Order: sequence, then C-alpha cells, then structure tokens
Amino acid sequence: MTKNILAKYWWALVIRGLAAILFALLCLFWTKDVLNLLVILFGVFIFIEGLVTIFGGFNASKEHSEWWIYLVRGLAGMFIGLLVFFWPAITAAVLVYLIAVWAIVMGIIELLLSSKFVKEISMKWILTFIGIFSLAIGFIILFYPYTSLLTIVWIIGLFTLISGIGLIAFGLQVKKY
Repeated sequence: MTKNILAKYWWALVIRGLAAILFALLCLFWTKDVLNLLVILFGVFIFIEGLVTIFGGFNASKEHSEWWIYLVRGLAGMFIGLLVFFWPAITAAVLVYLIAVWAIVMGIIELLLSSKFVKEISMKWILTFIGIFSLAIGFIILFYPYTSLLTIVWIIGLFTLISGIGLIAFGLQVKKY
C-alpha cells in the first residue's frame, strides 16, 4: 500500500477514530443499564466501523492488492454487529466473547497492515501499537470473562478511546503525504 493511497483515504481513518472515541466516551461515562448500553452501542459501533472499512477497502482495491484485508475486517465487524442486532437476548458472557474475538482479529489485522508500512510511513508504530493493544485487550477479556461487567465496559472504553485517538493521529499524519 502506498503513501498516496493512504493520503487519499485519510478521512476513513479519522471517521473510524471518531466513532471509536464516541463509543469509548459513552462506555466510560454512561453506566446506567450497562449491559443494554453495551449491546446496543457495540452493535452500532462495530456495524458502522465494518461498513466504513469495507467502503475504504473497495475504494482502495483499484490501487493496491491488500484491499481484501479491509474487506475481511469489515465483513467480520458487520457480521458481529448483525448478530448483536438480531440476537437481542444475548447474554453478557456471549457478548464479552464476541468482543474478545473481534479485538483479537482487529489486532492481527492491524499488525499485518503495519508490517506493510515498513519504509513508507514514519508513524507506522501507531498501527503496531493499536494491534498489540487490541490483542492484549482481546486476550484479557477472553481469559477473564467473568470479571465485573463495569470493569469490562471500562476496559473496552479505554481500548476504543486509545484506538480512536491513534486512528485519528494516523489519519491526520498520512493526509500530509
């Protein structure tokens, strides 16, 4: 993937970052009826994030061969988002596992993408950090699913806040190219 392609679609990274920050702030500061909030917000967030990622992948498909990574990530997000929408009786444990799997998949994909920017982008470390952070959070949630729901909501909120800030910083950095 070249710097020109990233510069052309910098706004998609910023939109993803803003959506992540909005989701994070709601998780961190709106604690009433946490489970219902988490189910609704996670479903909306992951579905929209998946749509934006797919759109960006299809737009980039004309210019580079790694577009399919975005398609896979976007489809995974949309699939999990639809599961949340159409399975309203979802339990906290199932949702926590879905979030853990999504975070692990996102981390792997971000690390794959960051490895493509070895010489092209000076701030590729942001994607590497997001990938490692995402993997860590995913595995923590996967191995400790029965910690308090509030703690998990705060971990998810912190994770999406850091990821959102990183995506915005990365998007604004590649805009300069």
